[in-house]
Order: sequence, then C-alpha cells, then structure tokens
Amino acid sequence: MAMMVDPPNGIRSEGKHYYSMWRTLFEIDTKYVPIKPIGRGAYGIVCSSINRETNEKVAIKKINNVFDNRIDALRTLRELKLLRHLRHENVIALKDIMMPAQNKNFRDVYLVYELMDTDLHQIIKSPQPLSNDHLQYFLFQLLRGLKYLHSANILHRDLKPGNLLVNSNCDLKICDFGLARASSGKSQFMTEYVVTRWYRAPELLLCCEKYGTSIDVWSVGCIFAELLGRKPIFPGTECLNQLKLIINVLGTMNANDIGFIDNPKARRFIKSLSYTPGIPLSSLYPNANPLALDLLGKMLVFDPSKRISVAEALEHPYMSGLLDPNADPAPQVPNDLDIDEDIEEDVIRELMWEEMLHYHPQASYSTGTPSVSSSQETDLLPEMDQKKRKRMLSNRQSARRSRERKQKHVEDLIEQVSLLKKENGQILTILNLTRQNYVSFEAENSVLRTQMMELTSRLNSLNEIVQNMNFYGNTSEPHMMIPDNFINLWSFLCKNQPIMASSEMIQFY
Repeated sequence: MAMMVDPPNGIRSEGKHYYSMWRTLFEIDTKYVPIKPIGRGAYGIVCSSINRETNEKVAIKKINNVFDNRIDALRTLRELKLLRHLRHENVIALKDIMMPAQNKNFRDVYLVYELMDTDLHQIIKSPQPLSNDHLQYFLFQLLRGLKYLHSANILHRDLKPGNLLVNSNCDLKICDFGLARASSGKSQFMTEYVVTRWYRAPELLLCCEKYGTSIDVWSVGCIFAELLGRKPIFPGTECLNQLKLIINVLGTMNANDIGFIDNPKARRFIKSLSYTPGIPLSSLYPNANPLALDLLGKMLVFDPSKRISVAEALEHPYMSGLLDPNADPAPQVPNDLDIDEDIEEDVIRELMWEEMLHYHPQASYSTGTPSVSSSQETDLLPEMDQKKRKRMLSNRQSARRSRERKQKHVEDLIEQVSLLKKENGQILTILNLTRQNYVSFEAENSVLRTQMMELTSRLNSLNEIVQNMNFYGNTSEPHMMIPDNFINLWSFLCKNQPIMASSEMIQFY
C-alpha cells in the first residue's frame, strides 16, 4: 500500500506530496492520491492512483534517474513525443507528465497513463481458459491499433505480450513506445536494438539493413501463436538458435524465400542449415480454429515481402464480423516525430521539458519564460531562428562525436580479432596438455578437473565469439551493425578476465 511520508530534508515543494511504495519515494502532484504499487521494471515502479479532480483512476509510472543512461532517456523522450499525438481506443493514452519541482534540473519523470488491469503476458501464464472468441477479440484489437500506427508511418518495434495491456472486459491497448520509430512508409535503413528476441522477425535476426512494418506483423504472429499454445512458439536462447527454431517450424527455405537477405554471410548460414520439412501449425495447435491457423500462417512468413499486411489481416475471414471500416479514425500525426539518435543529455533534457509544457502550458510563465504579444512576434523571429540554428549545430556536433567514438571502438575490436584467435589456439594447446596430465595421473585430482572445466569453458566462449563476429561483421559500416552488448563483451574478454561459457552472452539486447 501507499504510505504518506515526510519530504526529504523536511523541505516540501509547493503543490507536491510524498508517498513511499516498495521503498521508493514518490513526489507527486497533490491532485493524485496513490492507492498501491502494481508493477516494477527496469524503468522504475508503477502505482495505481486516483485523480481527485476527475475521480478517475490512473496509473503513475516513476522513471528513476532518467538521465543516468542516455539511451533510456532517449527512449523516454520518444514515448512522450509519440503518445502526445496518438489517439486510438487500442493505444494507451498518456494523460499527464508531472512538472518537476526542480524545474529544469530534474532527475525523475512521472508519467500518468490510463489504468489497465493486467497485461497479456499475465493472462497467458494464468490457468484461465481462453475461448476462440477471446483469441479473436484480442487479435482484432491488436491489429486495429497496429493499423492506426502503421497508417501514421509508425513502427512499434517491440510488440510482445507484456506490452499489451488488458482490462477485465477484454479491452486491449498497445503500450511502451520507447523503441517505436517514424517510418517513411517504405523499407529504410534503421539501426538500434529492436524487438525482444522471441518476437523478432527473420529480417532483423539476419541483420538486413532495411525493414518496414512487416516486422510488427511477425511479432503479432508470434503473440497469436503464444495465445493458441499458452507458450512461446520460438523461445530461442540466442540469435542463431532463434533462426534455427524458426526454420524448424517453417521448413527449409528455397532460393525465392531468401532473396531479401542482403548480408552474404547470413544467406550462406541459412543455406548451410540441414533440410527440414517444417512442422504443420495444425500439429502444433490441434484444437485451434482452422481460420485462425490460416491467418497465423500468413503472418509467420519468412520473406517479409510475402507476409500479410495489417490491413489485409483485418479483412481475413477469421476477423469476419468484427471490422467496421468507418470506426477507424484517420491518424492526425505530424511527420517530424523522429528523434536524432545521437543527441546529448542536455538536448534530451530540454526536449523532455518542452513535452512537459504541452501538458502544463501555464508553467512556461511561472518558470520565467516571457509572454509574447502579437506586436512583438515579428521582432522575435530572428532570435528564434538563431536558437534553432544553435540547437541544430549542437545536434550535429553530438552526432559527429558519437560516430567517432563508435568508429574508434570498432577499430580496437578489429585489432583484437587476431589476438583472440591466437589465444584460442594457445588455450587449445594448454587444454590438450592438461588432458594428457589428467590421464597420466589417472585423474582424481580435483584441481586439474577444475582447470580443465575452466579452460574448456573459455575455449567454447572464444569459439562462439569468433563465429558470431564472422557472421555479423560483414558490413560496410560495422560500427552501425555490431550491438553494444557484443562490443562490451569483447572489451571484457580482451582484459583477460575470466568468463563463463554461455550463449546468452551473445544476445542482441
């Protein structure tokens, strides 16, 4: 439960009161009365609350120390900017962003959403039976919300059961837009982490430089399969294993199915896999509606160009009787929603402050921003243009510094490739000698046994790293394709620190 507490240092900010939930301090506007904490994640804590002015229940998400990680701050900014413009029954509504007491020196962000009962992940895990009507209605709402996003040229890029909120009346809303991106409507070059691995489309696993809205359709297919079977259809342990699981179900691809792969090594990898006829979806889900399986098969298509679109999926016979074309609103979303990925913290903070002012326009006056009369607007235009030019220059400088850092990091990695391969050979030699000693002493020596296990573990790790580096490193811009976690792992190894062999260390998120 929420417990009211005294403010830190005994200093109370005007218009704020203080509550403790799960050992976390909430400094929130007095019009909100917390009820209880309802969720916790890497971002922070979510609590249910009542807006005393409207008597409406809401969810308050506190994001702790948002600027400790620039990428997390950028994702928060992207979500704020997108949700301010999105208005749809099947997309979560952002109702408020609380103004911080410290003005522009804030560290925490409080977001106020409409309150939902649970998420689809919890429903799938629960013992509650799901009828065909449940499945049909959940899928319909997901597709309908996604059609709205795609009509606005927005890719969600992280659809999964945990990002689909549900009420007790089965209403469904898409949430978590931190990885969403504005798209040109065509396949385009985009980097950065996308989609939790189990719901990641083949074109992303194969490092294709261009992708489009079809990545979201694949994720919907994986979610629908999970609803049918009450477990993930492709629970891969790492990226290459994920591809193998997909091929095991869909069957071996022919030449026409892999023409979209623009990475030669990725194409060779797919061709090198052993032949498999695939597994019929009717065998995986014998109790499913045949029309549901037909639609699922059209969503889980390896080649993105042959995958069904969201609009086509809504017109599929399985959705018959649910779609009302006149009920879908046309999105009123501006075209300039994309954010420069290389902006620095001070620019992110300024842009986040501007998003807060959209919900609290009166705060611009109380924080010292002068009002402008109509007679003064013309005189201030040159100054406003100068500020815009200054910000653009700052963004360019930030982008250049970021590119230089990435390039230097990759150059260091390339230099370490030969060293790692050499170390690989040395470890193999030591391992063979250790085995000989182990046999000659008839090996009841626990120290030797431990040494062999550690050396074997390190050898396996190095082999896996070289394999993944060879697979993902063939690109004209390697610093744009090699994931940050992969780079961090390489840096870790090059310091000769001990590691444990685990395929999870070569993840892409």
